[in-house]
Amino acid sequence: MTIYSHGGGISGFVGQTYSIPSRRLYVAVLSNVISRTSDRGVAGIAQQIISIMMGSDEEQVSVKAIELSAIDLHELAGTYRLPDGSDRTIAEQNGSLFYVVSAQKKVQLVAETRLKFTAGKGSTFHFVKDESGKVTGFELFTGRGRPVVGRKLVKEGQPLQLEQLDVYCGTYHILNEGQEQVRQVVLEGTSLFYVVDDSRRIPLRPESRTRFFLYPSATSVDFVFNQDGNVDSLVVRTGSGRVMPGKKISTK
Repeated sequence: MTIYSHGGGISGFVGQTYSIPSRRLYVAVLSNVISRTSDRGVAGIAQQIISIMMGSDEEQVSVKAIELSAIDLHELAGTYRLPDGSDRTIAEQNGSLFYVVSAQKKVQLVAETRLKFTAGKGSTFHFVKDESGKVTGFELFTGRGRPVVGRKLVKEGQPLQLEQLDVYCGTYHILNEGQEQVRQVVLEGTSLFYVVDDSRRIPLRPESRTRFFLYPSATSVDFVFNQDGNVDSLVVRTGSGRVMPGKKISTK
């Protein structure tokens, strides 16, 4: 029996759906209660409804875990930055993935699909890939409002030399939800800064030659190089998932 599921939430609300095509059964549970309970929240309620409607034991209709290859696990493992600037690790150990909260606490992730995992009671991880198929982050749904977004950090290669930093500097037109904004990237001493206005100059920390982070947040800035080796645009991705492209309009 094949079971399809999807869950999510926004501030103050959470929902979970299950579909069983072979039984022509679809269950959707919505809630404005943002605390998890012993019945595993909306996911547990939905599974109980399915059990009642099918006249079977709850465990028999639970989503079945699948096994992933070592390659699948390896591409998901890594360090992820949260919106508050703290880092979390998705660790691969003995053929399983674990969400490492601290040295004393780690939670095993159980795969429902190659990109969706359950963690403990009522929490789900949805890993996100970009257009090229690389894992760029995750969304953690806890049943307590909006999902927590983690941005995957790129392993840093050779440190950038001072003379290499000039290529990023300039003025950019940023498109933010349909509105144009002007932002600058400037070099001060040996460090790059993202200038929002006269009072806000945010340090840019390199994760790779093309990706920087607005320290200490989870917002990333991906610089786009042209064939001549110059930066002609960028893409800002916030910790909440907003994507803001920007075109370089001058080198000053």
